[in-house]
Amino acid sequence: MKKIPDSWFYLPILILGIYFIIRLVDQSQLMLHFPLDYTNDISSYMAQLFFLDKCGFHTFCPYWYNGFITFQFTPPAWFFFTLPLLKIFGDVKIATYVSMVLIFLLGLVAFLAMGKLFEFSITKRIAFFLFFFGNAIAIGNFIRLGDVHQLFGWMLFVPFAFGILYYKNRKLNKNFYWGVPLLSLIILSHQTIAVLAPFCLLGLFFVKRNGERIQIVLVGIISLILTSFWWIPYIKGFGETIGSQHVLTESLRSLAVSDLPQNLASIFIPLVFWIIFYHYWRLYDKNQKEFIFFLPIIILSILFFFRFVIFIPLLKFVYPDSYLYFFIFFTVFMFLKSEIQIFPLKKLIFLALIFVTTISIMINIFYTPKFMVPDEAGENLIKILGDVDDKFLVIGNKSSVLYAEAIYSYAPIYLNLSTPEGWSFLVDKEYSNLSHIIRNDFLQNGKCDDARDGLSVMQTKYLISYDSQCGILEVCGFEKRKEMGNVCLYYIN
Repeated sequence: MKKIPDSWFYLPILILGIYFIIRLVDQSQLMLHFPLDYTNDISSYMAQLFFLDKCGFHTFCPYWYNGFITFQFTPPAWFFFTLPLLKIFGDVKIATYVSMVLIFLLGLVAFLAMGKLFEFSITKRIAFFLFFFGNAIAIGNFIRLGDVHQLFGWMLFVPFAFGILYYKNRKLNKNFYWGVPLLSLIILSHQTIAVLAPFCLLGLFFVKRNGERIQIVLVGIISLILTSFWWIPYIKGFGETIGSQHVLTESLRSLAVSDLPQNLASIFIPLVFWIIFYHYWRLYDKNQKEFIFFLPIIILSILFFFRFVIFIPLLKFVYPDSYLYFFIFFTVFMFLKSEIQIFPLKKLIFLALIFVTTISIMINIFYTPKFMVPDEAGENLIKILGDVDDKFLVIGNKSSVLYAEAIYSYAPIYLNLSTPEGWSFLVDKEYSNLSHIIRNDFLQNGKCDDARDGLSVMQTKYLISYDSQCGILEVCGFEKRKEMGNVCLYYIN
């Protein structure tokens, strides 16, 4: 039987590889400029890296929400991984970008090393890396949004999943227990990957016999015990946070244009997964063991495809993109393990690879903005923050140029300022509701006295706003301290 030729992957590797490097170089501007725009998760992680350095782990930290417990609701693994880089470079921006590049390199090493176990050629191993870390979804989330702690988790998932696949047709031995540190670090890296990774173990559990099943259960139990110092407080407190009201899979039912690429991918990728699995299964003469191993993942893909995950506890709190990474990994694995003869219309497969690669790049070009250097409004904001000497809030409708949460990240790191707000996943529902009411009082209802009372409860002394919304603060009788361009600073007298 003839394997899929390496030559089919040369052009996809070239296209994906060049664009991956272009986006990574573009994101390197992070080392010089703190991102203040709306397409921005990375500022949260930079701020929390700073908090780990200044406040410590699971301790009270005063910078956000008039004080909160660090890493009660944020998995800590990436932050401890990157903390030495912060000590070396002394700047969260540089440390974070270097960490991102280092994680991608470790991911490449994982594909090169683990792919050898399955006799993948060097070409196929590089292609696997780029299909997984260089696709449109990964570039949008890991590079542009800067979701580095999820990136760290998926890097760890690669050797974990390869290890599970390796032992599918082999007897478990002592090396199987490398799954314990890997699964433990995955749990401490990102909640969504911690939910998905056990589906691999579940498939392995089903195809093994009693003694080996005990070993599989032990890997899971030991990993949970080792990480219980983090996940027990997380579970105890999560129900009281605003994050518990945010069903992450709800966007799968969205008709918004911004969600269109994700929702098209949520249809296309499971379909491709099923097609590839069927032909892969045929290669093994429809072996029952192969079917049973992949059955948990197949069931998960069906629940995802038909949007049932929206209604299932735990699964509804997994990002749709995380499901897609999960299915992409196993789709590419089965495709690379297949042989060319099992595919009908096999001459079209090469064209399909080029088509999928091109579409991936086009999605990034049209939907994923490049790094946004702070413009004049951002520079004015940073200058105005220099006149703030107490707690402040940013009041105004969402802006693509100035993102309140990014400003709340910048202020503690570079100006040692505290805010009564922060990134919303850390705060309890009652406090979040108070913040929401204050904004409604200002921007919609014009209730200046009620807003002033709420600001007093939140211990706020300064308000920053921009554009026409500065006029609202003027009407409410606050004292204007400074105005630069379209950005204004008011003091609550």
